Amino acid sequence: MRTFFVGVGLVAWLAAGLTTLSAADRTSIELKSAHFTLVSDAGDKPARTILWELEQVRAAVATFWPWARTDLGRPILVLVTRDEGGMRSLAPRYWEEKNSVRPASVFVSAPDRYFVALRADVKADDKGGVINPYRTAYWSYLVLALRASGYRQLPLWFSLGLTELMSNTIVRETHLEIGRPIPWHVQRVREHFRLPVRDLLQVTNTSPWYVRDEQRPDLDAECWALVHYLMFADEGAHRSQLDRFAQLVVEGKTPDAASALVFPDVAAIESGLVAYINRSIFMFAKANVDMGLKRETFASRSLTVGETAVAQAAWHSAMGRPVEARNLVDAAKKSEPRLAGAYEVDGRLSDAERKSEDARRAYGQAIELGSTDFYSHYRWAALTVAATTVDVESQKRADKALEDAIKLNDRFAPTYAVAAGVRMDLGRRDEALTLAQRGVVLDPGGFENRFTLARVFWSLQRRTEASREAREALALSLSEDQRRAAQQLIDFFQKNTPP
Repeated sequence: MRTFFVGVGLVAWLAAGLTTLSAADRTSIELKSAHFTLVSDAGDKPARTILWELEQVRAAVATFWPWARTDLGRPILVLVTRDEGGMRSLAPRYWEEKNSVRPASVFVSAPDRYFVALRADVKADDKGGVINPYRTAYWSYLVLALRASGYRQLPLWFSLGLTELMSNTIVRETHLEIGRPIPWHVQRVREHFRLPVRDLLQVTNTSPWYVRDEQRPDLDAECWALVHYLMFADEGAHRSQLDRFAQLVVEGKTPDAASALVFPDVAAIESGLVAYINRSIFMFAKANVDMGLKRETFASRSLTVGETAVAQAAWHSAMGRPVEARNLVDAAKKSEPRLAGAYEVDGRLSDAERKSEDARRAYGQAIELGSTDFYSHYRWAALTVAATTVDVESQKRADKALEDAIKLNDRFAPTYAVAAGVRMDLGRRDEALTLAQRGVVLDPGGFENRFTLARVFWSLQRRTEASREAREALALSLSEDQRRAAQQLIDFFQKNTPP
């Protein structure tokens, strides 16, 4: 993806407007690309364009930041609606709350997948500051790509600045525009008190600048400004420093050590940044689109009424709207009694209500109906082995379901932790080790796979490695229950290790 730099003048700061696109065919369709599944009622042409744009943004991230993990462990389902009324039906809370923003895009995470809802009738306006109307969805995707990369040490200034900058990527027919200035960020860093760069490099997610609502916009703006300066100022002269910093952190250097090596003269960066944010012309990058990616190659099919209801039910479940979700599940079951997807969502809803047996039963029905949903196989197995009494036959059935889950999605790290535990209980410890290690590779910053790997090492009498992974699990714990479990495992190892 060849890139070149151009300048943009922003003398008058104008909010980006929204212009209307026409929607022809309103039949619900499903489109599939290599990395996204899209369901739309906005017609074939707008849906293909949006899917093409999403793939282009993903390609840009992979090109500019090759260490970022753009292939996420959970699939992404994109719901494209033709207008504001459609968005309101998908995300009613934004209309229920007084003075709330009426979004053009919404991103939400669920245990089984990520969801994006987009309006098809909006696009970037070229008047004033050019803003991507789907910026919030792009922002969320970029955050996930950074987190999925497993580099927990990425400093806040870098991760915030990078996501802010890349989220305003504009996709044109022949090129992408990366790093266009965000007007409110420019205005804020010019008018508000700024943290000195030396202090900005030390900000963490426990800092008041991050956790206080009234200070967070200042932090976002300054992080954006610093990353923008390092990428584009002085005709890109500092870009190599930014790349080098990222590479050192990815390789295991602490942010402080990487900063000392790459940014030895913070005062020079400070003075350069001050001059940069007060200029009237800002640089941004243009990158050629991937010409090999053709809209017409996306697989397409029409959805039945039941399948459309299932997609919307899954969305509402992720949005925490169980009433709407269950109504749609019931409608789907009535329309198509043997539709596996209805039972998949039924299982998610029961899971959310902590009704484990109901969830296990629903997932089991989905599997019997031929479900190709990896998460249903994974959760049925996890709930089965978590039961109070589990016989060998149940463990073997769970093992088979976990094998199927991995075949359907081999990037979902939680499956490997459960599968490793089952294999260990079945006495297949070498296989358990392979599974646990794979889980850690997929999610190096996750607790469960580290904890499981420690147990597997111990079962293989590899005590030093077991203790190391247990300590790493403790360091990665995010809850009191996790901390307690990790500490108990460490204490057990110490008590049973010969002097």
